[in-house]
Order: sequence, then C-alpha cells, then structure tokens
Amino acid sequence: MNRKDTNNLGNDNLADGLDDCEIIDDYLYLNKNEEKEQEEPKVELKKEVSLEEIVQEQKNRKVEELKQQRQWGMDLDEFTFEKQESKDIEQLIGIDGEILENYISGKSKFDSFDESIDMCIQLCKLFESVHNLGYCFNGITAKDIIITHDKKCKLKNTEKLVSQDNDECSINYEKTCAPEILTNQSKPNINTDKHSMAFLVFEVLFKADPFEGSKALDTVCYTKEDELKNYEEPIFIYSYKDRSNRPVYGVHSDLTKSWNEFYSDDIKIIFEQSFVDGINNPESRVGEKIFIDRLNEFKNVLDSNKDNRESINNVKQPSYNQNQDKNEKEVSKQKVVITDTNKGFEEKQKIIIIDKDKAQKPIKKPFVKFQLCITYSYASGANDDEILDLVAGTEIINSIVGYEEVKSTQLIGKVVQNTKNKNVLGLKNISNHEWVATKGNSRSTIPPGKVLVIMDGVNVDFYPENKSITKTKWAIRKV
Repeated sequence: MNRKDTNNLGNDNLADGLDDCEIIDDYLYLNKNEEKEQEEPKVELKKEVSLEEIVQEQKNRKVEELKQQRQWGMDLDEFTFEKQESKDIEQLIGIDGEILENYISGKSKFDSFDESIDMCIQLCKLFESVHNLGYCFNGITAKDIIITHDKKCKLKNTEKLVSQDNDECSINYEKTCAPEILTNQSKPNINTDKHSMAFLVFEVLFKADPFEGSKALDTVCYTKEDELKNYEEPIFIYSYKDRSNRPVYGVHSDLTKSWNEFYSDDIKIIFEQSFVDGINNPESRVGEKIFIDRLNEFKNVLDSNKDNRESINNVKQPSYNQNQDKNEKEVSKQKVVITDTNKGFEEKQKIIIIDKDKAQKPIKKPFVKFQLCITYSYASGANDDEILDLVAGTEIINSIVGYEEVKSTQLIGKVVQNTKNKNVLGLKNISNHEWVATKGNSRSTIPPGKVLVIMDGVNVDFYPENKSITKTKWAIRKV
C-alpha cells in the first residue's frame, strides 16, 4: 500500500516535472518571439498574402544582404589600397642624411665621380617613383632631398608632394619650377617635373645654375620675387639659339671646362633639349627614362676608360720624320699665307655631325694640332672662351663664331688639307665676304674662295665690318 502510494506519488511528481518543462519551453519560445518582434520592424501584413509575394520578399532581402556585403568588401579594398600607398610613400622618405644642397655648394663631397653619376640616376628614379604613385612635385629644390648615410637619394618629407589631379593646390614658387608655373599658366604636373629634374641633375653634375649666366648676373635682385623673374623666361647658358647669357670667365671656369672637355655630346643634348626646346614646349622635355639611359651610358664609357687608363697613358705621341718637322718650321716662320682656290688642297667630308634632336654616341676625334680659340666679349667686361678643334673637314658656321645670329645658319668656312703634305691644313673662306688675318705686323685679306694656311699665332677676323666693342675675337693656337 505504501509502496503503491509511493509509486503513484513518484509518477505524479514526474508528471508535474514534465508539465513544468513544457511550461518552460513555452516560456522560452514566447521570449524568442518577443525578441524578434523587438528587433524587426513591425510590418503591417495584408490580410491575404500570396505565396508569390512571400517568395519575392525573401528575394529582396537576399539582394539587400548581398549589396551590404559587396559594399563592405569595397570599403575593405579601399582601406587596403590607402594603407599600401602610404607604405610606398614612406619608403621614399629618408630618416637621416645630408641635404643635396650641401653637395652642390661644396660643403659635402661625393667619394668619387662615379658616385655623383649614381646619385643623379637615383634622383631620376625618385621622380619616376613619385609619378608612378600618382603624385608630382610642388616646388622641389635640392634642400628637399637628402642623401642618406648609405648613399641613397630620398625625400626629406612629403610637404612638396601633391596629387597629379590636384588643380587647387597652393603653389610653392622656386627657381627650379618650370616657367609656366612661375607665370601662373599651369599647375604642377609631370611635364613641369621634367624641368625641375633636369635643373637638379645639372646642378649636381656642373655645380652651377643652368640659367645663371652673364645676363642674369648683370640683373640686380633685391628680393626672391625679383630673382624668380629671371626664371620666367630663362635662357640656358649654353643655348644654341641665344648667346646673351653665356658663362662668365673667372666665375664659371669649372663649368666651362666640364662642358667643353669632359661630358659627352649625349649629355649636352639632353640638357639643350630640356632647357632650350623645352622652355616653350613642355612636351619636348626629356623624361626620367632617357635621362637614366644617357647617364648609364656615360658611366659605362667612364668605367671602360678606367680599365684602359694604364694602356692609354703608355701610348706614345705620334712621331714625325725630320722632313715633316722641317716643313712645319718653315710654315711657322712665314707670314700670313694665302693660296688660290683648291690649289694643292683637298676637302674632306665633315667628320663630326651632331643631331640636336637625336643623341648620338660620341665619335672618336682624330689627333688635333691646332685649335681656334673663340673669345666672346660682353658689355659687362666679362669674356668667355670656347675652343674649336681644327681638323680636316671641320666646318665653321656663323653662329659658332658669334655674329649674324639673327640671320639663318650659314656655312662660312671649312678646314681643308694639302694634297702633297697632309700635315699642312688650311681654312677656306666659303662666305660671301672677305676675312682679315693678322700675325704680328703682317696683315692680309682672305677673299671668298681663298685658303688661309693654319699656323700658330694667326688672328682671324671673320667679320671686319663689325665694329662693336663687344666683338668676338678669334685666334689660332697650337695645341
């Protein structure tokens, strides 16, 4: 009895427990529904909802979810791109080092000339990297570039960087800026950077300003604004179109020597194209790739010359026989010598041809015995000397001798060679006017078609009618 009652009691308790569980489940189920009702906005359903409408509503929800996922993905990609771009720019910034300005002014020096060429190549690559990232420079100068301790060319900071499509930036006016920026005709872009890059490379190679010649030095500047006016219409110091801003003798001696005797024609041509043709035509300026190629080619020439330097130093000067020396002595004792047209002389084809539009590799010159020393005079009293090698085939044009520059280019003289004695050279007058040659007290005129025998100490006046006090002078000198 007691056991039966106990079992009944246990069953009742178990039943009560089951009832309680059902109640708990119902309670939880109700709470879940309440939470969903709180989270989801209440939508008034139609009294009658078709199956098609329910399916369409589910499709719309899935489309919205896909749009949100796609937008989150785009945001993530954009964030990743900005992060990578920032990292690339940081690689162009140098932490510690010496500013490039100190190497140009002479306060710091490169360990070798090869190192200075390498630095110019790195400088061009720095411009190339900035352009590849979609930026350009806004008034970049040598003070904004540093040479790190491991000899790397880096930016000092990002203050001079602007986006290539930024037309509303505030311009930093510097003398390295392109003329169209200084005259407010353009905003910073890749073409203006080409001008700035060429400016900085020229400063590193020649330790001089490419536009600071005699004309610029004669201009008095009291403020930075006055100085920048000289760069609004700059004249390259070695412009083949305008000789009014030539280097000044005694001020630019190192520059003149480096330009005339050391650097190849390829190097000169890229600067002429950038600073003469490119002043009014930005599209014709030389870009980073051509600069890098020309500098590498010039460096390779120097390296090959280093390897052969010992053998070159051991090469003896060409010897002449006694008859040859006797002939030269007899010619030097004579006064100014004039010969008839082509009598005893033969003309050779032009040996060296320089194409201003296309750089060519330097051509090995023959042995030079005589040179034409050209002295340009300026109203300020300064002089500038240039040397022209006189070898068979050398042509002289009016722009080289510094007169009639306003006229079209004309060939006025040519070096010819004696047919019987190849060592005797003459300067043939192929202009339409007379020359005047003097040596000591001897004075003679050279009519058109006649040949002046080239000898040491002869002064030639190619334009006797020019009576200007700043007249260019010409003299033949033995090397």
